[in-house]
Amino acid sequence: MGGALNRNISDLNQIRLLLDLVHTKNMSRTAQRLGKTTSAISKNLQRLREELCDPLFIRQPSGLEPTTYALTLTAKLTNIQKDIDAAFDSESFDPKLFKGKITLAANTALMHQYQGELLLALTEQAPLANIEIVQWQEDSYQRILDGSINAGLQFLNENCTQSIMQHVLQRHEIVLVTGGKHSASSAREALSSPLAVLKIHGWNADSVRFSRYLYQKGVEHNVRLQCEDLPSLLSCLERSNFVSPLPRFLCPGNLKALTLDEPGNEISSVVCIPSTHRNEPLYQWLVGLIKSLMPVKL
Repeated sequence: MGGALNRNISDLNQIRLLLDLVHTKNMSRTAQRLGKTTSAISKNLQRLREELCDPLFIRQPSGLEPTTYALTLTAKLTNIQKDIDAAFDSESFDPKLFKGKITLAANTALMHQYQGELLLALTEQAPLANIEIVQWQEDSYQRILDGSINAGLQFLNENCTQSIMQHVLQRHEIVLVTGGKHSASSAREALSSPLAVLKIHGWNADSVRFSRYLYQKGVEHNVRLQCEDLPSLLSCLERSNFVSPLPRFLCPGNLKALTLDEPGNEISSVVCIPSTHRNEPLYQWLVGLIKSLMPVKL
């Protein structure tokens, strides 16, 4: 009779590698999340296969599918990894030494306002990292969960899954923005003009929030234009009689901002991260950095 297989893991980092690959099913994504090269992940996976005497993953069109043994082992190792992370929680994270990729997503409004300052802060504090900021898309929440996006800047979404934490950054007053020569001197007068709405994926792309707000207040209005591109929308407002509900910070000097007559016209900007990663040093640093650039105003 043959003896039992001599299975062991010689490096604690291999536990994190295995758990992350089971989650992402993609070596490139795991490499980004762990701050490694894809080549290094491939070599470590081969070493892990030899140590555990199992292929661990089978390549499929959909990605790397974990074997039954890999899934069984992952279930046992998850709590062990949490204990390891807790043991090192007091260790400081130095972004200056981080060599991985940092990807942020931002909706068009928040990207317009904060992208320059955020890029500068990231490149200064993490000089060895590869930095990427992308426009928020329909799949951005899912990409935050799978780790291909580290954090996202968005407006508070009451329907967001609890798997994503929304850290409030600021409260923003909504005003009616009109062209500088528009005849209206109040928001109520301006609402007799056609409305142009900025559509934002992950927030109001499925329904016009401001229109719903006005219906609740019993205010007659007419939404005639919906646009995803902020510069185009602002240009349209400048040269037409359209009016648009926007956060006050988006109103440039050549346009007018009319205060709404009714209360309840504020929105909150948030930074979104996976709930499962809320205690990881990289994510704590990112949230802290973003909050320092956008202090909460309540």
